[in-house]
Amino acid sequence: MKKRPLTLEFVAGDFDSNYFDSTDCAITRALKRAGFPHLRDIGTGIFQFYTNTTAYDVDIDGYDEMLQTVMAMYDPNNDSDIEPAAFTVTLQIPTTIIN
Repeated sequence: MKKRPLTLEFVAGDFDSNYFDSTDCAITRALKRAGFPHLRDIGTGIFQFYTNTTAYDVDIDGYDEMLQTVMAMYDPNNDSDIEPAAFTVTLQIPTTIIN
């Protein structure tokens, strides 16, 4: 499977959204900021709604690690001791989702 890098930049304000709203969660906000408004995070991968294509976490290098960090920042009890903060991550994503 052919892949290309996709760098996502998160800002602390991304985490004031509802994680379960795929149209406005932190990862979807970062995707839009990266210039991909047609992509949405669906919790187990990234969905490209123009072509109705999904790249699941097993196909995206770095997705699981990014998701763990994002989820820790959403933690309402702050059990993880991670405060919402800006960070950048580069994923390797299939070209079927972005080309």
